[in-house]
Amino acid sequence: MNYAQKLREEHKARRARLGLVVGSAIVPLSRVRPPQREPEPPPEPELFDEPPSRAEILAIARENYERRRIPDRVRISDIEEAVKIVFQITSGELCGDHRDRRTFTARSAAFWIARKMTNASYAGLGRYFNKDHTSVIHAVNTFPKRMHDDPDLAGAVESILTALGADE
Repeated sequence: MNYAQKLREEHKARRARLGLVVGSAIVPLSRVRPPQREPEPPPEPELFDEPPSRAEILAIARENYERRRIPDRVRISDIEEAVKIVFQITSGELCGDHRDRRTFTARSAAFWIARKMTNASYAGLGRYFNKDHTSVIHAVNTFPKRMHDDPDLAGAVESILTALGADE
């Protein structure tokens, strides 16, 4: 028995094990189909006594939109002004390239408060303060630990939150 005959015999045995041999004929795999399941019936449509009016549909849509939307409680410019007053820095320092600790702390506070009190994204805050969004992410993530370690900083931030009318 040569190699090709041996392969044919192995192939025939494998098809026999799979039940693909009918009598002496071999059923090609292309003709073997998996068993078909019956399709599930479509769900029954909800029936109304009468369809809702256009005004009712718009009212429901508006209510759903307002429920999902979290309104900004304060503007970023208000946060900027409060941070400038409490930390005694200028807009140029807050939005500029200054890297000293006092300016960095004030900027981080502004990022953290703005992220907490507005719907602004990291990229939006970065555009407003002329910084990259990754700088905003780093500041927002590290600022709580700095407040925990420095009670004076926590007090300054608490005074800003109180002045801006934070709920907490």
